[in-house]
Amino acid sequence: MRPLWHTLGYLLMVFPGGALLAPFAWMAVHGNPAPLSFLNEHDDFHRFITRMVMILALGGLWPLLRMNKMASIKQVGLSFTRNDQSRLLTGFATGIGCILLVSIIAHLATPNISNFGHSSSDWIRHFKNASLAMLLVPLIEEILFRGVLFGGLRLSLNWQWAAVLSSIIFASVHFLNSRPENPDPVHVASGLILLPSMMHGPAGDPHWVPRFLNLFIAGLILCGLYRKTGNLYASMAIHAGWILGGKTFGFITSQDKFTLLHNTLWGPKELIQGWAVTPILMGMFAWIWFMQQDVAQPSDFSHDPVIEQ
Repeated sequence: MRPLWHTLGYLLMVFPGGALLAPFAWMAVHGNPAPLSFLNEHDDFHRFITRMVMILALGGLWPLLRMNKMASIKQVGLSFTRNDQSRLLTGFATGIGCILLVSIIAHLATPNISNFGHSSSDWIRHFKNASLAMLLVPLIEEILFRGVLFGGLRLSLNWQWAAVLSSIIFASVHFLNSRPENPDPVHVASGLILLPSMMHGPAGDPHWVPRFLNLFIAGLILCGLYRKTGNLYASMAIHAGWILGGKTFGFITSQDKFTLLHNTLWGPKELIQGWAVTPILMGMFAWIWFMQQDVAQPSDFSHDPVIEQ
């Protein structure tokens, strides 16, 4: 059970630890004296909490991998095989295809929401920004949540429970996006006090449940793909397709024309906030977890409890 405790300890270090360090970082930028005053572009205290959490998360990865005996390319899912080129193409096409299907249905059902009249410079800017997100976000999130977190948890748990727990964490982290007011004054405990209020809860948000559920199911899908293929490349590819497709849907859609029904189906800002993508994600989940689930896979790691039984 040591890998489980190591992983949970890592999470406790990252979030409360980042909150504890945030006041010192803020004072170094905005205090008197302020040795890091050249970084004073923003004075939002919640940004300092987020930055310190990210720094601790990255800094703690290598010690965590060493403690869990996962400090190798293969153990974090980055070994490349001859089948991975086709998996990258298939995964990306699947991710794009999911969003394209929902987009076609949305625009056929409600053509007044379509907005294709952007200038060429707007299209170029959109694809530049979307492509950057498509490359960076899957790389970081798949290594962290599937390679390290899911990989570490399944050293102690069976892979299904490891996938459930890591997917709950994956979904929850996406709600750490509220922007509370700065504490006045900032003191040593300010970060710990402010951290809970940065979590965007379900109160007063009708789109919280579908967003959390869709993120949770997406996490299960990506864990299942990792376990099925033995590395992260298919997961990264389908994740990249979702990001590019979702951002493009928002770009070609006039969301200010949405009715209450539109918001419920397609989400007020992102497809992930609506219920229309849920059946598609459920279908993908069923296919990966049940219809293609073999007890023993050549790509499974030898430490997977499913294989050891």
